[in-house]
Amino acid sequence: MKPLSIDLRQRIVQAYDAKEGSKQQIAQRFAVSVSSVKKLINQRDKLGTIEPQYQNVGRKPAFNNEHLQQLDELVEHQCDITLNEIKLHFAGVVNCSHQAIANALERLGWGYKKKHYEQLNRTEKM
Repeated sequence: MKPLSIDLRQRIVQAYDAKEGSKQQIAQRFAVSVSSVKKLINQRDKLGTIEPQYQNVGRKPAFNNEHLQQLDELVEHQCDITLNEIKLHFAGVVNCSHQAIANALERLGWGYKKKHYEQLNRTEKM
């Protein structure tokens, strides 16, 4: 869902502060849920702002900055290392799948060159 606009947030808070009705009446007036009004008032009281807050959505990457640097150095020194070997290297430090390792390698700019090697082999055979 999209967050409420700043303008709407301001009008809700102003109506609440002016005691223009209960939270339920204010929610009906502005066509929002009662929980939205409650959350907005609580946010203002706790954080001092009514702006939308950043939502941490999704799973965190398995490799943090330090581990990414170690992974980059490992692949730099052993460019033919397999995903399984990388997983064994980081065992006990990073708990992840092969796909997580592949995603980390992609973020670092490392990729697979299968087609390139296939093309080289074809030209050498000719």
